[in-house]
Amino acid sequence: MSTLFIIQLLSCTMVTMLALMLAVSRFQIRWIHQRYETSRWLIFASMLLLAIHYVLQMTFDIRSKSDMSGAVVNVLFYTPVSITISYAIFNVICFREGRRQYKIVGFGSYAFILLVFLIGFIKYRSLNIGSLTFVMIALYVLSMLYCFVTTGREIRHHRKIIEKESSADLLPYDQYTWSCYALLTAAAVLILTTAIVYRPLLLIIFPLMLIALFIFIMSFIGYGFNMVPVDIAMQEEAPSIETAENAIKAEDTNEDGCLSETRATEIATKLKLWCETGGFRDSSINMSTLSSRISVPRNELSRYFERYLKSSFRTWLSDIRFQEAQRMLLERPHFNNDAISSECGFSSHAHLYKVFKMKTGMTPGQWKEKVFHS
Repeated sequence: MSTLFIIQLLSCTMVTMLALMLAVSRFQIRWIHQRYETSRWLIFASMLLLAIHYVLQMTFDIRSKSDMSGAVVNVLFYTPVSITISYAIFNVICFREGRRQYKIVGFGSYAFILLVFLIGFIKYRSLNIGSLTFVMIALYVLSMLYCFVTTGREIRHHRKIIEKESSADLLPYDQYTWSCYALLTAAAVLILTTAIVYRPLLLIIFPLMLIALFIFIMSFIGYGFNMVPVDIAMQEEAPSIETAENAIKAEDTNEDGCLSETRATEIATKLKLWCETGGFRDSSINMSTLSSRISVPRNELSRYFERYLKSSFRTWLSDIRFQEAQRMLLERPHFNNDAISSECGFSSHAHLYKVFKMKTGMTPGQWKEKVFHS
């Protein structure tokens, strides 16, 4: 049994397992988001297509007979898989238009690759299509660059919205997804460019790609577990509904767009009341839902945070929860960190640890010990 066959068998087994994990996780999430589900099944289909590819490679021994023929088959399978995975990421995080253009450019490039392959196959009557193989690879690399740049731009835009609008701790999933996606893209390109010339590179690049693929799928599933109904509202960009009273109060601004002192005081009072009634304990709260619950238009709320508190919604809410967590740690020392994170509105105890580390340089337990012994 050759090393190449072992690599292909391992790859086939892993992508099949990842496909099953994606399918099974569908029945364990709390909330259904249509765009996320579409992306889930697109990635699921990509994993199955990869598995079929490796089965064909092993059955017909394509790559071991000829690197050029193997490269042609790889391009034919890797291109739709890569484009589909990229589109799945783009689809689930895209707050703006652009999905239609993404599909046209992405799968249009695959149509050109198929055309080049058909011309070569008709001419040479085999998978070894000579110099046209490099034309296919070049088109593949160009399509990957387009997908990478377009998706990367949307990931950065998505991260900014999370930082500004949401209180959930989804940034790690964004970071892991982005880093693994970048690693996947690099590995997929390297496999078709350098590994053709020097096959031993497969021993390095393939494990790297499989590890990146595994972490990426785990991050994607984790992201789905942390999506809640308010995130759906954000994804669909539903504008906050303003009552007639809110519309009148929205006019209570200065000429430069600043809120009047009266309006700022009124918003401060509403926020204080919301905090006193425990509104911050809702871990799924975001700017849109807060705006609706305290009856303040979102644009006014955003201006209040920026101009009067010199802060963002996310930072302000994190400070409120942090202060409540400090109080609970001292008044209820028998509570564990899971209970405190839940009571204070943190999405998880890991989020609680992260905030404490950032603000005090210590874990909640270390901070509590230090206070009790001082």
